[in-house]
Amino acid sequence: MLYLGIDGGGTKTEFCLADQSGNCIKSVVLGASNPVDIGMDNTLAVLEKGICSVCDTTALSDISVFAGVAGILGGDYKKKILAFLHTYSFARVRAGSDVENAVSACLQKKDGIAVILGTGTIAFAQKNGIQTRFGGFGYLFDEGGSGYAIGRDGILAALKAEEGTAGATKLEKVLKERYEVTRLWDVIPPVYAGGKREVAAFAPYVFATAQEGDSVAGAIIERNMAAVAENINHALSVFEGEAVPVGLVGGITKQKSVILPLIENKLNEKARLFVCEKTQVHGALYLAGMEE
Repeated sequence: MLYLGIDGGGTKTEFCLADQSGNCIKSVVLGASNPVDIGMDNTLAVLEKGICSVCDTTALSDISVFAGVAGILGGDYKKKILAFLHTYSFARVRAGSDVENAVSACLQKKDGIAVILGTGTIAFAQKNGIQTRFGGFGYLFDEGGSGYAIGRDGILAALKAEEGTAGATKLEKVLKERYEVTRLWDVIPPVYAGGKREVAAFAPYVFATAQEGDSVAGAIIERNMAAVAENINHALSVFEGEAVPVGLVGGITKQKSVILPLIENKLNEKARLFVCEKTQVHGALYLAGMEE
């Protein structure tokens, strides 16, 4: 038996075909697959392309698959994705949210908290096999901590600096160079056209500018990590007294040397913070049945 893990998010979708020992045989990374953002037809097109790429020389009847895709728990998205996957005659098919991938990557079946810090952000407390969600309301409503929120705050700070209604920041120059413009008003059309992924793509620039000593960028990072800590503290309310492992997973964790101290400084003392060493696609592989 082989295992296919699929991790579909708001920015990218990762496919990994692995053997029973967890060794990746073939993998591919494609674009976003959240049907709320791109529509179900486009989601299915991404899934089809990825499956054909990694399973091209393998008998599908030998493969157990789990597809964890962002945004599919609303409406009939999950039902449609399952129906699509069943057309491939896999040995076993399961589907769910990309959050399930993250929880499995961080905790497998152990009690604790898993926090996704990617284009969006959400925390899940897992206790006695029951998962409780905190945050994850989407980019329109989440308070901070995601790549989108950091990118948005950085772009806004640059715009207001040029306007003269906020403090000076190197982000103004960085944003102009990124879009090759002389006035920041001209970045608004391409940013709106690119949507939340375009906004989130500016987050690494905010981190880099903060590390160069820019106080405005630094304040943005600190404020957003305080929002992450607050959400984790809410999730800690599920547990009584004992020390609780809290795993972070997602693209923002690439900045772990910056974010860990900021989050820890605001956390309840019973939290035991760590950055998950496995990626979310490893969580999908686990759910595909590698540990069964």
